[in-house]
Amino acid sequence: MEKIVLNGILVDKYTSFRKVLLNIDINNVEIIKFCKSQFIIPSVQLFFKINCKRSVNQKNIYQVLSMLDLKEIKLKDDPLMLSDSDKYKLLIALSLINNPSSFVIVYPELYLDDCNIDLIFKIFKKLSKEYGKKIYIITNDIDLLYRECDNIYIYAKNNIIFKGNRKKIYEERETILSNNFSLPKILNFISLVEEKKKIKLEPTFDIKELMKDIYRNV
Repeated sequence: MEKIVLNGILVDKYTSFRKVLLNIDINNVEIIKFCKSQFIIPSVQLFFKINCKRSVNQKNIYQVLSMLDLKEIKLKDDPLMLSDSDKYKLLIALSLINNPSSFVIVYPELYLDDCNIDLIFKIFKKLSKEYGKKIYIITNDIDLLYRECDNIYIYAKNNIIFKGNRKKIYEERETILSNNFSLPKILNFISLVEEKKKIKLEPTFDIKELMKDIYRNV
């Protein structure tokens, strides 16, 4: 079975979006980045007509909207009147219709709740697994990246301070902490247990695995 690979990029407030993009080797990419001006347009239908990079019919649009739990949206609706969450999902719908080789998803946690985060990650994991799409998530939420992404890049002041599989995050925790980032909550707990109780738990991103390890060491 082909491995699912999601790439997470953690940035601080001093790192430019442009700098991150320059360091990603991507072609034929859709960048999902929220900007209110994108929605100053008379209708959802016109939003797709202007921004789609290939021909698409109404049936295709409604299929993608349904996939993203946007069944209530009609093509005649004014996109500016949608919630920010639905606007962001509209951008995702557009990117899915355009069907690029790579997707860059920018700060999804600012616009989507946990339920919608889970929904879009299921979709993008399927795209990675079944179609070999490259997926990059840019955020400043280390818990999101550690939970969902296989490979993680961490930027501090435009420089990469960590690059590798998420399993290495705990090994490099001193570097991460010294650059004013927090550890993922689950790794912070493991670190405290090791420091206070002298018990070494196995680093993991799975809370169920952590609970099993705690029981084994009690």
